[in-house]
Amino acid sequence: MDLLGEMEMADVVATASGPTGQGRVPAPETLKVLTGRLWVYSGDSGVELKAAATWVAEARRHLEAVPFEVHDRYYLEALMDKLDGVALETANEAQLSSSDQLFDTLVDAFPRRSHQVKLIQRIASGHAFKGLTRLNAIVRLNVLAKELHDQQVGLVQLATATRTIFEQQWARIGVNPDLITCEELEQTLTKLKDELARDPRIEPQLFGHARTQMQAPTPRPAAPVAAAPVRAPAPATAATAELSRSGRKKAAQKAAKLKMEQEMAAMRRQIQQLQQGRTNQQQQPQASRSSSGNA
Repeated sequence: MDLLGEMEMADVVATASGPTGQGRVPAPETLKVLTGRLWVYSGDSGVELKAAATWVAEARRHLEAVPFEVHDRYYLEALMDKLDGVALETANEAQLSSSDQLFDTLVDAFPRRSHQVKLIQRIASGHAFKGLTRLNAIVRLNVLAKELHDQQVGLVQLATATRTIFEQQWARIGVNPDLITCEELEQTLTKLKDELARDPRIEPQLFGHARTQMQAPTPRPAAPVAAAPVRAPAPATAATAELSRSGRKKAAQKAAKLKMEQEMAAMRRQIQQLQQGRTNQQQQPQASRSSSGNA
């Protein structure tokens, strides 16, 4: 008999001790209470906004908040139902016997630092803002800020993107995105939330991969061009086809390598600019004290 079958046979996994005092809780209802608000985690850094460590922390809070005792085997089964994709495959291969083993496996397999690097790239390209509207903008931006709270380069990238999305509102708030901290960014997002509440006409101005076809500029119709004579293609051979595939593969590898080098160079420039800005700020008070002493 599987685990859920055992739970249904017993019909009860715990006794409620919360304020409602409703007595015995059926197994299916208990599982809903345990993981009802926990999102499904796939482990795909190209889709997920939150890291595996964030999912684990949230799962632990759910368990601590349950007002009755639950056997860990039942909780592990409930957590497995909240996994998908490569995360579920990783958990299944690990042959886990406790929720703590599941948490350790996910954190090791999907490290936060790798997730943050991918998240910064998605913010720069606009991928992280797909489906962004005035209704969910502040919630998503706050999620991104919390995920990047210890990555200054990421906070600067997020602040710059937010300034692009809400350009006029950001200008009125008057915050420099190049030296922003996590606390300052969260305060700015609170002010943006107030601006959106006051003016229902404000809409986020998306960029990059987040732009939809409706937001993209409408191309002008091209002037008619006389059709060129169609030449019959040269007969293809197995050798030429293989050379063509090999050429495309090498070109794709070269393009991927060049793109990665450009992204790393851009991140290094951002770090250098940030360090230079901090150095200039530190030197200004010293220069002022030196001038006062000479006077």
